Amino acid sequence: MPAVNCWICGSLADSSEHMVKASDLRSVFGKVTQHAPIYRHAGEARNQVVKGINTEAMRFAPSLCSNCNNARTQPHDRAWETLSDTLRTMTPRPMRGELLPAEQIFGATVGASMLNVHLYFVKLLGCYAIEYGVPLPISSFAVAILGGYAHPNVYLSFVDVRSNEGKNQVHVGNVQAINANSQTVGATWFYIVGTLGVLVTYSERGRPGSSKKPVWHPEDSPTRIAMC
Repeated sequence: MPAVNCWICGSLADSSEHMVKASDLRSVFGKVTQHAPIYRHAGEARNQVVKGINTEAMRFAPSLCSNCNNARTQPHDRAWETLSDTLRTMTPRPMRGELLPAEQIFGATVGASMLNVHLYFVKLLGCYAIEYGVPLPISSFAVAILGGYAHPNVYLSFVDVRSNEGKNQVHVGNVQAINANSQTVGATWFYIVGTLGVLVTYSERGRPGSSKKPVWHPEDSPTRIAMC
């Protein structure tokens, strides 16, 4: 198999990112073992037995170097872990139309922390695009991560998923893309953990969203994030 380079920095890709954050999986399923497995559905492949969170079935193929996947993007991972854990356990939880309490969660670092949440999903969307051949501008994703600034075309929507049927499920959807001249100019991707969802939108045609489905970008106020 030919060597693959890290799509962020160009070094040898010797590390694979989790398709779903390990802490998110644990929050929904607890400890996953051979005796307490979970089941993965992907396309036509149904009921694939997963006997551990770190198994190959729960990871993308290696497309990052260890430094980028660990040290460089660790603040991004930790920011999302903090936001995800807090939102799913806080009482009362913000509901649709209410403001996400980001300042209450992160305090004085709310701006930097929410930028890191944004960059976590930039990394995850990049890994997904590499894995499944979605023609997104991966090089621009890498520039944003390396520079530590927001990608101008990536927006997030935080979604309140109140279905009892889905509270013990994790869902990572396919990228729905809008293409022009063999390039993706718009795309949406859904990441759901239990009752908390994040809709990730890539848009080259201006700001997406509406009053019913507001989107957030780090250039917006980190304390004015409406739940969908």
